[in-house]
Amino acid sequence: MAFRFYSRLLILGMLCVAGQALFAQNFLVKHYPENEETLSSSASDIVQDNQGKMWFATRLGVICYDGGSWVEFSQADGLSGKDFTRIIVDEQNRIWAVCRFPELQVFYYERGSWTKIGDPPTDKSRRTKLRDFEVISHHGEIMLALSVWGEGVHIWKAGRWIRYTEKQGLPSNKVTALVYWNDDLYIAGAAGVTRLNLHTGRIDPFKPEGMPEETVLGAVLEKASPPDSERLWLSGYNWIGYGSASGFQVLNRDFQFRQPDLVNIAPDGKNGVLFGNIEQVLYLDKKTGEMLRLSSRNGLTADGATALYVDRERNYWFVSSRGVDKIPSFRFVRFGKEDGLKEDEVSAIVESAPGKFWFGHTDGLTFYDGRQFRTFNLPDSYHNSRRYSKVIDLAADSR
Repeated sequence: MAFRFYSRLLILGMLCVAGQALFAQNFLVKHYPENEETLSSSASDIVQDNQGKMWFATRLGVICYDGGSWVEFSQADGLSGKDFTRIIVDEQNRIWAVCRFPELQVFYYERGSWTKIGDPPTDKSRRTKLRDFEVISHHGEIMLALSVWGEGVHIWKAGRWIRYTEKQGLPSNKVTALVYWNDDLYIAGAAGVTRLNLHTGRIDPFKPEGMPEETVLGAVLEKASPPDSERLWLSGYNWIGYGSASGFQVLNRDFQFRQPDLVNIAPDGKNGVLFGNIEQVLYLDKKTGEMLRLSSRNGLTADGATALYVDRERNYWFVSSRGVDKIPSFRFVRFGKEDGLKEDEVSAIVESAPGKFWFGHTDGLTFYDGRQFRTFNLPDSYHNSRRYSKVIDLAADSR
């Protein structure tokens, strides 16, 4: 007879039961708050380097986490600015970081030290609204691209900055996201997507069949092998999808972003994609089109995120002004009394039918049918004959 106690219940493989999404699941969430070593609560971006280390852009500087210890880089290490908002790793495993204060500055980390490159010529009369940052390896040459809302795109090439605006052919200076793909820079924003040829400087519209002719708030390239199977993901205020020059497929419209903030998109390399901004975060099953909203109700620290990331180990990272959260897998779901269990302590469990579970507690049972919980008390006669009763095992027969 099995005799086991569970302080809380963990169920594997129950994110979707009978094709229907669960609601208000509590996932296994690891939270990295401000008092966790040196991590500042106001983190803005995240990336994983080629050695598996995680790097964070934060309010006070840049932080590296190797899974066991934290290393903080700030002004004493050569980072002369503050309010770091974007961070990227390039093909040579260099770390690139951008800060906004006292002005927009770009740094890279190589061989144990930080180096600053020339400042982009942004409008210093107003606060810079940096939206996106891209590091480009273009035929052996390192290039940088910055999108600034209202200023177009700044590109660093051959040691100097070049600015592209409406005067140079952009349909709008309100740019949100940047993606380097097939030797071109894809520029997303208020007027859709344009394609900049980095060799000739030519700008052309990108309008594959099926793509909404609306504002694009987020863009990311889902890399794959062979390269012709790569996908360009795009998100608008109320749509998300992917495609290429040959066509575009909208997967879902069951959401709404209110502000023109950058939407982060993070495909997980399997069947799902994380996307969202500071307002909300969602997880989409790209095969079924079903969507799950992720928030503090699921155990996360915040309802929105400044950055989303899926690392090589398939951990899901959520970065917000309140700290950093990590979910190892959406296949683990945690339920407690607040979700409908009779008690947090579970002493026995049995699956009576596919996707249907009975849980034993002190003085009662809980039944879960895949969508909701029902609780049952043990009979009064059972209580009257015993001072203390606990269900210590359950079994299901053929009926």
